[in-house]
Amino acid sequence: MKKVFFYIQLGFMLGMVCGIAALALSVTYSVTRDRVELQKQRDIMDALPVVLPGAQSFSDQLHKDGIDYYEAKSGDTVIGYALYGEAQGYQSTIKFMVGLDTKGTITGLRILEQAETPGLGARITELPAGQTLVGFIKNVFSAKKIDESQKEPWFPALFRGKDYRTIYVTKTEAGPNAIAAITGATITSDAVVQAVKSVSDQFLKTVK
Repeated sequence: MKKVFFYIQLGFMLGMVCGIAALALSVTYSVTRDRVELQKQRDIMDALPVVLPGAQSFSDQLHKDGIDYYEAKSGDTVIGYALYGEAQGYQSTIKFMVGLDTKGTITGLRILEQAETPGLGARITELPAGQTLVGFIKNVFSAKKIDESQKEPWFPALFRGKDYRTIYVTKTEAGPNAIAAITGATITSDAVVQAVKSVSDQFLKTVK
């Protein structure tokens, strides 16, 4: 009888421990999820003026045909749209915001999240040499002024001013619509280009 009571007690205690652990995990997940979502929204808000630098105001988040987007205005005139998109890179999902004017010209691109191979695909968020610590020190001692275009990662900067319909990845040739592939990371480079084209095409077809 004592053994039976002991096992009942043991089972009850184990059940309590498991219940407390499950509750703790649930609370932790809830708090973490909220923080992650808040950080995501902050990243998007920071990206809006980067991808549409000419805008004076932005709408709240809108949704159409599976695409989250923001309307950009100058005064009362709609001058473009900031679209949220995702690309399947070499080893991660690449999340980004792309800005378009009403004619389909890319006004900016910001990589929000990526986990590509360091030194290869991860270079899609690499700053130009002048914006690294070493480059900054060199500029300080040389009194060299940093160009405005150097204040953003060089790969996304390649997209600005190009028609989304005609961009393509290239390893060798240069052209007005060419996006230079990152050395050793053609898959990542092409994934971003194709995703930008896809989300832009899908969206603009619905607003016309």
